[in-house]
Amino acid sequence: MKNNKRLVANIIICLIIATVTLVTFFVGFSKGERTSFDYASLIFVMISEFALFAGLILLSVNSAYMKTALIRSGIITALSGYWILTTLVSLFFRVIFNDNLGGFITVQIIIMGITAIICITLFIVSSNVQSSNNNISQQNYLHDGENIAFSLKSNVEFQSYRNHLDELYEILKYSDKISTNAALDREINNKITLLSSYLNDKEMKEVEVNQYIDNIISMIKERNMITLQAKRGGY
Repeated sequence: MKNNKRLVANIIICLIIATVTLVTFFVGFSKGERTSFDYASLIFVMISEFALFAGLILLSVNSAYMKTALIRSGIITALSGYWILTTLVSLFFRVIFNDNLGGFITVQIIIMGITAIICITLFIVSSNVQSSNNNISQQNYLHDGENIAFSLKSNVEFQSYRNHLDELYEILKYSDKISTNAALDREINNKITLLSSYLNDKEMKEVEVNQYIDNIISMIKERNMITLQAKRGGY
């Protein structure tokens, strides 16, 4: 709901700014005939406004992909600066160019290019941050399982299962925590969590518990093989 309100507000603001720009250009304060320089200025201002509007709307719709506040503010600042700079160049730098349309267009394209480079760089950084967050999330499954296994093997009440729990802990400890299959890691972690309840269940036989631990170890070995093959490109 909050994102929908932000999206509607951004669209309304964009429409107001675009309307003011067009009315100012075609009605304006001067009755003189519009020149090629004037129309070129309008085109570049409208392009900058469109870029700003598109950026605001996309950030509102896809905020999940831009969770880093610094990156979000950086993109908005870059697009806002592009719009302001383009407008200022169009309004006040005409005397400098002396109606040199070619020079004016060149400067506008340079400004556009610099803005595009900044936004693309920030987008790449955002993608890397998102990818890093995903990797950390995937790593947490086995890290949690390793912590649980360590706690279980250190519990004096479970000494009869010590050998199996030691083996479980060791294979978790030396497993590659960066996974290519988060679902499998989650399943392994769930089974390790269930193991805690089985160990505390007095009705569970020692053989059954050991078999359950062996099953988890087999899953981890299979998972490690899949991860290794995926990182080698399947070879």
